[in-house]
Amino acid sequence: MQPNKTPENEQRRAIETPWMTTDEAAVYLRRSARTLTAWRGNKIGPPWHQPSGPRGDVMYHRDELDTWQRGAPPPAEGEKEDTDNSDAQ
Repeated sequence: MQPNKTPENEQRRAIETPWMTTDEAAVYLRRSARTLTAWRGNKIGPPWHQPSGPRGDVMYHRDELDTWQRGAPPPAEGEKEDTDNSDAQ
């Protein structure tokens, strides 16, 4: 049986392991999973990995998220998350 998928549970799991799913990374970064997916599609945002190959799960490493977050400017006031291209690396 899978535990309830709540922000609190996602955040708790993010503390237990350095590897995070898209949902967990979104909670950690205080963004939506949809934003992270859009960033991946636009080849911007934090580094991500697909250890199981191109059709496998996408994973984020906490240290890389922290490094990216320190260098990423916050979104401008009133700017939509999904169209924010200012975080390109």
